[in-house]
Amino acid sequence: MEESSKSKINVTDYFVDGPSQKLFRRIKLTGSTDSSILRKVIFFLALAWLPLLIFSLIDSTAYNPKIEVPLLFDFVLYVRVFLVIPLVFIAERIFNSMMFRSLNHFIESGIIADNNVDEYKSTLKIFGKYKDSGIIDLLVLILAYSIVIFISSNIWKSYGESGSLTSWQYSKDIQGQISLGGYWYAFITIPIYIFFFAKLVWKFLLWSIVLYKISKIDLNLFPTDPDRSGGLGFIGQNQFYFALLGFIQTSIFSAEIASKVLYAGTVITDYKTFIIGIPVFFTLIIICPMMFFTNKLVKTKLNGILEYSVTSHKYVSAFHDKWIDGKNPEKENLLGSADIQSLADLSGSYDIVKTMIPLPIDLRTVITLILLVTVPFSPLILFVIPLDQLFKEMAGFIF
Repeated sequence: MEESSKSKINVTDYFVDGPSQKLFRRIKLTGSTDSSILRKVIFFLALAWLPLLIFSLIDSTAYNPKIEVPLLFDFVLYVRVFLVIPLVFIAERIFNSMMFRSLNHFIESGIIADNNVDEYKSTLKIFGKYKDSGIIDLLVLILAYSIVIFISSNIWKSYGESGSLTSWQYSKDIQGQISLGGYWYAFITIPIYIFFFAKLVWKFLLWSIVLYKISKIDLNLFPTDPDRSGGLGFIGQNQFYFALLGFIQTSIFSAEIASKVLYAGTVITDYKTFIIGIPVFFTLIIICPMMFFTNKLVKTKLNGILEYSVTSHKYVSAFHDKWIDGKNPEKENLLGSADIQSLADLSGSYDIVKTMIPLPIDLRTVITLILLVTVPFSPLILFVIPLDQLFKEMAGFIF
């Protein structure tokens, strides 16, 4: 038997390292094991944090009661360095694994027909070409520093204007004069997390393009697939991992809001619309690429309803003739007959067809996604309900 052309596709061949990956591999910061993530995290945490600590110790701004925001009490910095930097590397590994599994599943499941393999290969080539492209790395790096240059003056103003907060980012002797730590923070620490976070966003955009191109291929979808998405349910399950992007960004937003409430005199209620709207916004963004398959899923469902209606009616008619009207030439006994189970199975299949959904993601996953993106905002509740009162309220519900 001739080997199927689909079995000749090795998705791994399209996962080609870009210049940054090759550099990290050369200096032993990346590899195929989980320890490589730890090495990368330690390296960039040291690069982003240790100079800040050294400079602030020299300037006596690491811990200084005379400074309103000393380095060791700047929780916005903690979020950006000790939460975001590890998360972006963990998310990168998860995204790469998820995309590999998904692209491979299209082949292994038979969703890609043999006559559409060449079209699928061209999509894989686009994915492989731009996933870790050197041009993309350069553009992302330019973007990172453009953002820093554009917003740094505003960031510094928020702490450095006359009469405003004193911070480790400024010289202890000259108010408004940027310290060495402030410059390192603006031009090294912030670009590190912007660069790697922006690369994750790019992978999400590229993955969305890949899903769009796959949605234009003639796919083998069946209305009776148990996932109620014609066999595409795995896309929704894997797309869920992109919630990490929303989690990372809302973590930064939450820290920024907390900082403004604590130090700038704003009130938490000023941000209630933002806090409610942002998780919904991120959820819609994550779900949007799955809408590319809506047209195919709707057609699959409508065709399935018609086809299974005809099949069901024929079977029920034959069942009625045999067991109700008594046209049973074999004199088969109803008790133990396979016809009853077949009727039940057919009914179950028809129910699956009727309950097909136009998106390859279920409501439970969507709700979980919203909750995950919302979690970083939960500490802000302490600005509304004091911690001791919150514990009392919780204890009242438990006991």
